[in-house]
Amino acid sequence: MLTLANEGKPTCAEDIDNIICTELPDNVSDPLAFETVTKHMIHGPCGNGVSYAPCMDDSKCTKHYPKTFSNETIIEENGFVKYRRRDDGISVTIRGTNIDNRWVVPYNRDLCVKYDAHINVERCAQKKVIKYLHKYTHKGPDRATFVIQDNAHSTDDGVGHSYRRVDEI
Repeated sequence: MLTLANEGKPTCAEDIDNIICTELPDNVSDPLAFETVTKHMIHGPCGNGVSYAPCMDDSKCTKHYPKTFSNETIIEENGFVKYRRRDDGISVTIRGTNIDNRWVVPYNRDLCVKYDAHINVERCAQKKVIKYLHKYTHKGPDRATFVIQDNAHSTDDGVGHSYRRVDEI
């Protein structure tokens, strides 16, 4: 999670579009981004005929893909964002399914290309994000718990301190 300074926070749809994208890049003008996005930032495919997909529950995608096309980014009243997903005719075939902008996971072009990885980027502008973050920091085997303790002990006369040597990570 990144917290931006007030002057850097996206406040309008145009600001969001400059940071977050949910569209396939043009393969001719930006082939590196096109390759990275089609390799890492596509959800599924899932849906009819792909009931074994991990996101499927009761014949529906739990992540609500495919999304609907939208010609502009819309900030809804509850603070959530409906990202721009234009029907621009750009598509790619993945595992026998024709994929368009409705299947693209929100990303930042520079981060995805730099790290050649799946990096989901979302705008979070409500207080509920704290609960969401704590859910993930306390979930699964990749968490760690640690304690910071003072290793000073008072001496018997109560005047000085002794220190226990601790040699562990």
